[in-house]
Amino acid sequence: MKDETKVYMSEETPDRLKEFRADYRVPKGARNASGAARLGATIVGTVALVFIVQAGMDQYRPQPSDSVGLTADRHREYAVYLAENNQPEAAVRAYEDYLDKATLDDAARAKVCYSVAKLAIDGEDYEAALLYLYQAEMLDPESDLKPDITKKILLCLDKQGRSATLRRQIRKRSVVDDSGASPEPGSVVLAEFNGEPFTDRDLERELDKLTPTARGAIDTPEKKADFARNVLAQRLLIGKARRQNLDADPEIQEMLARQVDDLIVRKLIKDEVQSRLNVTPGDVKQFYQAEIARFSEPASASGKLAQGTTQAAAKSGLSEEKAISVQMRGSRVAGGKIPAAAQRLLAEKVLASEAGSASIESEGVWYAFAGTVTPGKVQPFAAVRDRAESMYRSQKERELVSALIEETLQASNVKVHMDRIAAMDDAP
Repeated sequence: MKDETKVYMSEETPDRLKEFRADYRVPKGARNASGAARLGATIVGTVALVFIVQAGMDQYRPQPSDSVGLTADRHREYAVYLAENNQPEAAVRAYEDYLDKATLDDAARAKVCYSVAKLAIDGEDYEAALLYLYQAEMLDPESDLKPDITKKILLCLDKQGRSATLRRQIRKRSVVDDSGASPEPGSVVLAEFNGEPFTDRDLERELDKLTPTARGAIDTPEKKADFARNVLAQRLLIGKARRQNLDADPEIQEMLARQVDDLIVRKLIKDEVQSRLNVTPGDVKQFYQAEIARFSEPASASGKLAQGTTQAAAKSGLSEEKAISVQMRGSRVAGGKIPAAAQRLLAEKVLASEAGSASIESEGVWYAFAGTVTPGKVQPFAAVRDRAESMYRSQKERELVSALIEETLQASNVKVHMDRIAAMDDAP
């Protein structure tokens, strides 16, 4: 066997290298085995690397189309068909095939990109949607879709949680209230948000929307500041809700539809009723006379009340400190804790008396009253004319509404099966 050192070294080999190789000299068989192992590992590693690279490239390789062999126009028809059948992801792929095949000008391509973005949003792929929105915006900056594109860009940024970018885009795009971004002449800016000023006049307009009682409660600078913060927070939340398309939510749309239906029916009824309503002074006077009790002031009384286990004890209590002051009007006694049944009995007896004193027994307790009675009186027509007219007008409006409903049902030949409706209460 040849000396292994002679195979790998010559006279010119440095001494240090000779020593190193001598120390790590490996028998030939072992060296061959080691080389084979290294070769095998290299092959396995190479195969693994190829597999990894292949797998990595697969995600960038175009996926098989769902519409192979279709013309450009048919690709678009297919995309629309998929979208109508609630298949947003497949519709996006079909639109992408259409964009690859079709020859479009920038404006037309921008509209398709916007359609793809909407589908991506439906599929909650906000990153892809954002890219198509930017592409649509770049291709046709002056498109009629620009406001919608802006709204959806902000939606995608919001959904992705990119708050810093969202704020920059809001400022850049000047997404503010339609009331105007510049303060009114002479107004004072109280706050700013999203590049929009909130002035003292804005605050006054918001306060004017409140009821007099609610506005009166906001009577200090601190309360006005809190109110302003609430208004600004509401505007920001409205903006966020609109960016998330919550105004298009089916439940919200249903509520709005019901409100609109209610408003237009109210308007129709009002117009129909007002066209039929005719109130004359004679009608009002006749109503006043027929409902005279509604324009009468009942008798009242004020005095002292006492109670005891006997009639004598109750009467004697009227002169003691434990007697209480009460007011009587109609069948009510205000000021003392008296059972309702006793109130009615006592008030009826007192107000019917001329002396203004009476005593009654109720459930084993005696009650005694002594005071002054003010007889009831009828208010003159001149003093209550306006109130009488309002009451009569309301009554006639209710009658006309009922008549209108009945006429409408009869004109449409509506038949209501009352027996079946009544049977519903008996159903298990």
